[in-house]
Amino acid sequence: MTFLGMFEKAKDVPQEIKGKFVIMLAPFAPHLAEHLWEQLGGKESVHKQPWPIYDPSLLISDRGLVVVQVAGKRRGEIMLAPDAPEAEALEAALALPTVSAALTGKPPSRTIYIPGRILNLVP
Repeated sequence: MTFLGMFEKAKDVPQEIKGKFVIMLAPFAPHLAEHLWEQLGGKESVHKQPWPIYDPSLLISDRGLVVVQVAGKRRGEIMLAPDAPEAEALEAALALPTVSAALTGKPPSRTIYIPGRILNLVP
């Protein structure tokens, strides 16, 4: 559904992308996919088409979302490298207005950091 939403917002979607989308839709909505495949000019059944090949290198992200909590309550999110050190995570978290307001200007007494996942600050 997310992909379809981006599809609808795009002004010009290449025919190749439309075809791959219909092929991936086929197991979930076979009759609709067959109809769309015909409209795209497919000769054989959509169910006889090879599954699209993906590039595993595109799945690796250099940044990830880290949730910031103060006293166990979610106060924001920061984008960091998966292997970012605790000092960098703490600096980015303290720059968030919601975090600094929750800490009331005092430094945290304890920091719990799981790289790439969560940073919990204890006042």
